[in-house]
Amino acid sequence: CRGSRQRILCLSRRPQQSVLTEVHGAQWVVSQRLDQLPVMHEFWWEERRGYGLGYANGRYTGQTSQMYFFGRNLCRLGAARLPSGIVQVAAGAQGWHIVGQDETVYAYGWEGQPRWQWRRRAEGLIQFALGGWRRLPLVTAQADVVGVSGGAQLRCLDAWGTELWSRALPTPSTSQIPQKKRRKARSSNH
Repeated sequence: CRGSRQRILCLSRRPQQSVLTEVHGAQWVVSQRLDQLPVMHEFWWEERRGYGLGYANGRYTGQTSQMYFFGRNLCRLGAARLPSGIVQVAAGAQGWHIVGQDETVYAYGWEGQPRWQWRRRAEGLIQFALGGWRRLPLVTAQADVVGVSGGAQLRCLDAWGTELWSRALPTPSTSQIPQKKRRKARSSNH
């Protein structure tokens, strides 16, 4: 379920279909129910703007993910297919920002229009091959900027996917382990 005190939207599933239920938050009364929707595993709702995103995720199967975009009265606005599984969704900066299992950040408008894609630069992948640390990107969006962290970098993108700046993140090292724990670890290895 997603929403606020005034309005809660819940996704439930039946065999081969999904159901969206809108509950009036203050009175706990069902305002609307939409059934016979395509199968969705997750549903996100951006309360301030009145847009929703539901998706069937191929995250663990390596298959594509199917996304469905919803408007104010839960009307379906559009659909799109992502070439990989969905790892994370963030709302803001003029639309939806989706991290795919293929390490790409995909940006879509509120109604489902593809806007841009961002992928970690080759040097980030080379750094991993040379012993750097690696993890899938994580994304957050606010106002007109998108923050992306992954590997050893934090990046700030504008609402159109252009990189504004990049900063190195601290790397995990033994220097961050307190002295007492390091001695204990060394003595147990001997």
